[in-house]
Amino acid sequence: MKIKNILIFCLGLFAINSLGHEQVVHKAITLHATEAAYGNSPAFESFINIVSFDGRSFKSATNSMVDGSFEEDDGPKDLLNGGGGYRSLNHFYDPLGTTSYGKGLSDGIFSGSGPIGDKRELIGNNSFAWGSISNCAGINFLGELRLGKNVNTTNIWSWPNARGYEWLGLTATNQSERQANLDNMFRAVGQVMHLLEDTTQPQHVRNEQYLDNQC
Repeated sequence: MKIKNILIFCLGLFAINSLGHEQVVHKAITLHATEAAYGNSPAFESFINIVSFDGRSFKSATNSMVDGSFEEDDGPKDLLNGGGGYRSLNHFYDPLGTTSYGKGLSDGIFSGSGPIGDKRELIGNNSFAWGSISNCAGINFLGELRLGKNVNTTNIWSWPNARGYEWLGLTATNQSERQANLDNMFRAVGQVMHLLEDTTQPQHVRNEQYLDNQC
């Protein structure tokens, strides 16, 4: 019993802040997950073999998914590249969220002086909605200090969007259009994988802001 208490005490001394995964970490997780799926899922391997006849190889599919997992954390430049804005504001899912502030992020970013408790207003959609609704609309957020406005945003890289790209990638009559849509499909899958990867990080599964001005 004494040894157990000592161990717990020592671990407490080395406690550190657990921040979100860096973008390069997301790329590494997605790469290994994709390789594992290809080696263990006959259905995935079969699909890759089918589309490879149309010019999309396992390597190109993997690259698109890895790039997607990286780009899901894009900041304000994404306002011009898919309309997602500060996408990471939509990467939180608090299963204990109340009906007042939902299950998305409402914890303030920089000021530390905003409303607290159930009076908070959402500043991001919950990650489940962000990833599972086609063209999911973001939450209009007017900004705090260094973080600018995040309004009129849309997620065109959700799971239903991926299915739409897949349909076009298999049915379009033009080869270049098929290839472009298959690339979009794999990228969207990578961006959804990013959301799943975020659920392994503590702050992402509770209403707790950790982001800096990079978002």
